[in-house]
Amino acid sequence: MFESISYHIDIDTSHQAETETSFATKMLQRRAKNVKAITQHISSLSANTKHTPQRYALTVNASKTLNICLKAAGVVLYGQNPENEAIKKVVQFLASSPLPQSNLVLVIIGIGLGYHLLPLIEQSLPRFVIIYEPELDIFTLSLDSAPWFELLTFCQAQGIQL
Repeated sequence: MFESISYHIDIDTSHQAETETSFATKMLQRRAKNVKAITQHISSLSANTKHTPQRYALTVNASKTLNICLKAAGVVLYGQNPENEAIKKVVQFLASSPLPQSNLVLVIIGIGLGYHLLPLIEQSLPRFVIIYEPELDIFTLSLDSAPWFELLTFCQAQGIQL
């Protein structure tokens, strides 16, 4: 269910601007770390890290969490706390779908903000992971939010092919 971005941003515009400024530095640091990791571990994706999103943008909620906004419609893709939502979905998925002992392949459809990627892979420990994201904009935005560096480091240490 999409909600208008107006329900997610701080009505005090100066406070919202302050929050966005504080997030900008963190996002730039995460992006630099993630781009370096992707270039090193999945060089075939390095060109995609330079893409400039057209249809989607990141926004910072009044609750100081990131969200993805579909610009043309002015709606966000997640609720007030996307990271908690992602973790709950991972827990629900793992509880409702017991994984086989020889979990060879994990297919993840959709990156979004990427908060679900590392916990899902850590909990399932597959040998191979296929991640499919049809929207290049979303992949590019995930560079500012997802723990790509941590994910790629974990996969390398565990011998997981991504």
